Amino acid sequence: MENENKWEYDYSSANNSQNTAGETGYPNVGSSGMNTANTAATYGEADTTNPEYTAPRQDSGNGGVTPPPAGPEQNAAAPGQPKKQKKDHSKLAKSAVALVLAAAMGFAGSMMDGSVTVAFEPPELRGVNLKKHLSNILGLPAAAKRDMELVAKGYAVRRMARTVVCIYIGHAGMGAGIVLDGRVWSGAHGFAGEIHFLPIENNLKYAENHFEGADMTAYCTSVVRSLAALLDPECIVFYRAPRFDGITERVRTACAALLPASAMPEITLSNEWIEDYEAGLFATACEEENA
Repeated sequence: MENENKWEYDYSSANNSQNTAGETGYPNVGSSGMNTANTAATYGEADTTNPEYTAPRQDSGNGGVTPPPAGPEQNAAAPGQPKKQKKDHSKLAKSAVALVLAAAMGFAGSMMDGSVTVAFEPPELRGVNLKKHLSNILGLPAAAKRDMELVAKGYAVRRMARTVVCIYIGHAGMGAGIVLDGRVWSGAHGFAGEIHFLPIENNLKYAENHFEGADMTAYCTSVVRSLAALLDPECIVFYRAPRFDGITERVRTACAALLPASAMPEITLSNEWIEDYEAGLFATACEEENA
């Protein structure tokens, strides 16, 4: 699809709904090295003509909500009246699954066209096309992206950001997602954002030993300087992690002394990794549905 990383729709709660794959009856796709606890799926509208459809609870008008359905004793039929038949909930479950239109998942490693190209763990997934695998399992259009690309996309969609870099430390090291001019930027080989390949001393070792012995202020200052010089983002977002505790202000101060004031990006610390990740999953699943 042309310009597949460009989004043009409103991701506000008033205009869209969001669900996890677990709510559809499908298990969340997961494996060591995959960040897929919130695999996204998009849904059609409920079939209100279905006799099994149950309307949402409505406001009763007196400050509360309509009471739940009566219990077994209250539902007991009076003498001479036919008993009410129980609903077949298995049909409801099948109906809900049938409404899933597309899915998306994230992976902690570099990807190109849905295939894993670089993975610190598990290395066995290199060369595996996760997009096709997910699509075959679900029988639906599906997308597989770098997890931090999804996070950056979700951040941009939720905040209408045009140019941002989002950074997080996970079990496989530090990674970044990049949005430039309103588009997720993956690079020519899906390698953009692989911070451990920047020319910083011991950088690849830090991916393996989880930054043991690293001066995190100096390290993050070097990362921010590199990103500012190459990408010139409006904002660089660090998602809260133990290694980032207490260093944000020190990184700002160090970068302000090393970068021109006109090129100094906003540096923020966010607690909303999951919210941004889920927003990115949902936006990507919507694009896949409409492809």
